[in-house]
Amino acid sequence: MDPSHNFCMIRAIFNTNILLMVVACMSGCGSSSPDQISSATSQYQVANESAQSPESPNTERDPTTDPSRGRTAADSSFEIAERERIEADSGGRASSSLNSTSGQNPQSSRDRSAAGASPEELLEQIGRIEQLVERGEIPGSTQQQQDATFGRMMTFRRAAAEEVLAQQAEPQQYVMAKLAKLDSINALVAIGAENAMPDFLSYSEELIGDDNEDVRLAGTKGKLEALRMLAGAGDQRARKDFDEYFAQCDASDNEKIRVAGIVARIDLLMQLTGVGDQRTSNELGEYLDGLVDSENEEVRFTAINSKLAIFSQLIKADLPGARDEVEQFAGSLMDDSNAEIAEMARLTLFNLQMQDVDSGQQQDPASVIEALRELFETSPKTPTLFQSTQVAIGVLRQRGYQAESKQALQIIADAFKNSENQQLASAVDYLMLQAGLMDFYTQVNDVLDGEGNPESLVTSAGDMLASDSNANKLAFIVAENVVRAAQNLEYSGQVSVAKQLYDLIQMTYADHEDKQLSEAARQMIEKPLARIGMIGKPIELTGALSTGQPFDWDSYRGKVVLIDFWATFCQPCIEEIPNIRKNYEDFRELGFEVVGINIDRERDTAKQFIESEQIPWANIVCDEAGSNPNAERYDVDSIPFVVLVGRDGNVAALHVRGSNLGHQIEKLLAQPEDKSDTTGSSPSG
Repeated sequence: MDPSHNFCMIRAIFNTNILLMVVACMSGCGSSSPDQISSATSQYQVANESAQSPESPNTERDPTTDPSRGRTAADSSFEIAERERIEADSGGRASSSLNSTSGQNPQSSRDRSAAGASPEELLEQIGRIEQLVERGEIPGSTQQQQDATFGRMMTFRRAAAEEVLAQQAEPQQYVMAKLAKLDSINALVAIGAENAMPDFLSYSEELIGDDNEDVRLAGTKGKLEALRMLAGAGDQRARKDFDEYFAQCDASDNEKIRVAGIVARIDLLMQLTGVGDQRTSNELGEYLDGLVDSENEEVRFTAINSKLAIFSQLIKADLPGARDEVEQFAGSLMDDSNAEIAEMARLTLFNLQMQDVDSGQQQDPASVIEALRELFETSPKTPTLFQSTQVAIGVLRQRGYQAESKQALQIIADAFKNSENQQLASAVDYLMLQAGLMDFYTQVNDVLDGEGNPESLVTSAGDMLASDSNANKLAFIVAENVVRAAQNLEYSGQVSVAKQLYDLIQMTYADHEDKQLSEAARQMIEKPLARIGMIGKPIELTGALSTGQPFDWDSYRGKVVLIDFWATFCQPCIEEIPNIRKNYEDFRELGFEVVGINIDRERDTAKQFIESEQIPWANIVCDEAGSNPNAERYDVDSIPFVVLVGRDGNVAALHVRGSNLGHQIEKLLAQPEDKSDTTGSSPSG
């Protein structure tokens, strides 16, 4: 591990920097909406019935640091211990909150492999953890597990560094350990670990007096960072301390310390400006104007970067003239002698073009392709360029320019496919995976629209799942998207197609060598398969009605019954009520009934709505604990969820809504009544 290893290694990976504020699409263009919307008042979700595209490459997942993009078998004993921990607790109990996990006393959480280890062995462990983090290879099958693991990794890294410092070691080893300890505490601060901030500030101040120049500089940056975070959060004492310490740094004969102070001050002023402090905004503007021509390239880059970020915010706020200012300023920098500044300027102008396409002001997708080609001809192939240009893929796709979206994706992939940077090469694989998923979702949408071929869709899903014999975490993204597509198909009423996709996931991962992936896949399809398994089997309903009376399921024997799982917060559920009411009125005299299963946590909420809307059919409401056992019994976790029961008391169909509902009711009413006692039989779920 190089002793000059950047102090902010972890921070650079996990914190959003100012540059990304500039090159990211300021209006949120191109981001795909989630496939389900969580309600603030319920554990249940509202299913979005339109097929969602695969995760857009310009969303928050960064393919160059994506923890789900595959793993290598590192020999770190920490990683081995983490895998054993997760495998032993696949239910997630090992993934406790970061505050409780990563904020432990490092001395009490040391990995057993650190006890009695030599400085060389400890530093090797530290180095392997850093490699895992930099590559995004954090143990855990779910994001929750990975988040908790990251906290433990940093706690272990800190403890290992302290173990080195407690032993007799070479001067260089002390330097490496000090830097690793400081960076680990900084990472724990970033994830909100208990007591991490006081430790960070205290240890930074301790290092400021160190004999080693690299360590002193790291301590200086650490103290500036700690005070900046505290001051940015509104701590007035910290703001005063920051200003005093900045003055010391600015007066230093050490150019690196002076630059560290300037960068920290810009960061603080940017942060305070972001919360609407006009006085600070003016101070920042004047300060940046005095730095954009600095002879120090780091200072100049930071000042220009920050100024572009401010311009971007002004554009977002629709301030008159802001667009012209940013175009003029960025245009003057496109041929700057500093390659990074020139790249930043070009990306800023490219981003403005993407905004115009996203808003519909520009309707020429060919110009986007031309702009992409020009960018790659004039700019070095950096990770920033790779990440920033991907916004074009999402914007073009969401504006309906599917062919151009694929073309943009191919241009970006071709530019980086031979990169010597391992992360970029892996990210290209991820990008090409996205291309395959786009084609897959085109098929899904066609099937949902009644124009596609379900058999071809299932074949495509099978081909994608089989494309990687190891089905590693990168390929597991395919599994997640196949399940997402299956859910959209299921809730749109195409249950048989959905079941085939669920079955594909089950066959692919049932006996997989990676038990974590196998378990994650099982959990994804467990409830959907249980729901679909209801078809052809009897169903039982229990509970109390909104009127307070007990519900009598036996009284519905011999009738066709629509069971509607709904809630007042579910807009699609509410929109379907008039259709249910019409069919209720049309077919009730012929033997059709409706039973509502309300999953609002408050009985009164459901009761008031039922009364105000004069809903005529029975509605079972939640129990005193705020839950509805019927929903839990049949693994209902998304609504609207509709079950149609035949005269024989068995489930005949799921997700029957809209114009199809009347046709299905007529078919079931035409069937003879089954005189056997099945309606009250034990539930299958």
